[in-house]
Amino acid sequence: MEKRSYTGNRENRSPPATQSAYDDLGPSIKGTRQSDKKATQEAQKAQEAMRYWHSEITKTALLFESRWTLLALKRTDPAFADALRRGRNLFVEACVRGTHKQIHTQGAGVVRGFVAAANRMEQAGAPDDAYLVGQCPDTGTMIAIGVQAAQERVREVYGDKVAFFTADELAALCGRVEALRTVAEVKRKFPGAVVNAKSPAPEPPGGAFDYPPD
Repeated sequence: MEKRSYTGNRENRSPPATQSAYDDLGPSIKGTRQSDKKATQEAQKAQEAMRYWHSEITKTALLFESRWTLLALKRTDPAFADALRRGRNLFVEACVRGTHKQIHTQGAGVVRGFVAAANRMEQAGAPDDAYLVGQCPDTGTMIAIGVQAAQERVREVYGDKVAFFTADELAALCGRVEALRTVAEVKRKFPGAVVNAKSPAPEPPGGAFDYPPD
């Protein structure tokens, strides 16, 4: 009986089904890896763009806020104040879901917006409202209260005549200095109470006047 060979030519044998499947997946896996690499690079660029423009916007905003509040801008130029608000929102949206190019575009727009806002306030002659200045009529002591960004502006305008405080610093003084703590407690319990800014009238020579008995 003739024996049949089942070995055949190995070169002509079909590859296993699993091997064929892997070969078919080759281009797909390669494409996925390239896509992942591009996504990683884009994420890194977006992070760099966010760090850069957050810093630039903060610096420019502080220059504006050293003199004015956004509420003052709204009173002076409502349309521009609204445009600046929308620009800031677009920057936030770009940081959340945009590309690094979109972050650059919106970040640069916000910086230009704050510069333009400062120019508009100056042209309108808007007074500084980022701080308040008070003076003791008896001693001449002057203090300014405002956000930290306003400190340099206060020094520019008043020189060393004014001591600058933030609200937190005054709160700390009112909490730690006994006399101020008493004043703060009174004002807390009696809204509207004010500190008398004038010294009491001096007593006449010889002491207080005594009314004669009836």
